Amino acid sequence: MSLCRRTLLALPAAAVFAQTPAPPEVRKTIDAFLDAVKKNDVAAAGRFLADDLIYTHSTGVAESKSQYLAKLKTGDQKYTSFELTNPVIRSFGDAAVLNSQIRMQGATKGVPFDNNLFVMQVWARQGGSW
Repeated sequence: MSLCRRTLLALPAAAVFAQTPAPPEVRKTIDAFLDAVKKNDVAAAGRFLADDLIYTHSTGVAESKSQYLAKLKTGDQKYTSFELTNPVIRSFGDAAVLNSQIRMQGATKGVPFDNNLFVMQVWARQGGSW
C-alpha cells in the first residue's frame, strides 16, 4: 500500500516539472548575453546575470557575478567569438536549461584560447524577463 501512495505522490510532481519546448525569447536572451560579452559591454552583460550567480569556468574556477564582470571590465577575460553547435534548450516552467557544444575564442590575461567545450546554462524568468 505504501508503494501506491509514493507512486501517486510522484505523479503530480513529475507533471509540475515536465519539460516543454523553450519559448523563442530564451534563445534570443542567450544570444543577446553572448553578444554583450563578446562586445565587452559589461553593463549589458550584467543585466542578464542574477546577483547570486555562480559562474563555473571549464578550468574549475568558480566566480561570483561581480568577479566575472570585473574580469571582463579589466580585460583580463576577453571573448572574441562564441559558436553554439546543436543547442538544445528545454523549459521547465520559469526555468530553462541550455545544453550545447560551444567554441569560445578569446584571451585570458593576454594568453589566447580556442576552446571547444560542452556547456550547460540555467536561465530563470524573473520579473517577466529571462
